Amino acid sequence: MAPSSAPNAPGIGGALTYLGLAHNAIQDSGAEALAALLAAGAKAARRRAKNPEYVQPDDDLVFDGGSCPLTALDLSHNTIGEIGARALGKALLYHQLLVSLDL
Repeated sequence: MAPSSAPNAPGIGGALTYLGLAHNAIQDSGAEALAALLAAGAKAARRRAKNPEYVQPDDDLVFDGGSCPLTALDLSHNTIGEIGARALGKALLYHQLLVSLDL
C-alpha cells in the first residue's frame, strides 16, 4: 500500500500529516528508519518553535526541507518487534506532533 493522506486529515501547508503503511511487511529496520525520519523532522520543527524545549499546538511552525509534520502514523499489521518499537518510542520523545500511532 502506498503512503497516503487521510481524507479528513488537516494538512500543514499541504504537507503530509497522515501516513498509512499498514500491511507492508515492515520489520525492525524499517521502523528504525521511520523513527530516524520522525526524530529528524521534529528537531527541525523544534528549532522554529517559540519555546525550543516543547512544540506547542499554537506554535507557528514552518515545515520545509527534511522536517516531518506527521500527526498520524498507521503501522498496523506489520512485523515490527521490540527493536523497532523501542526506536519509534525514542523518536516520539522528540516528535510531539504525532497524536496517533497504530502498531
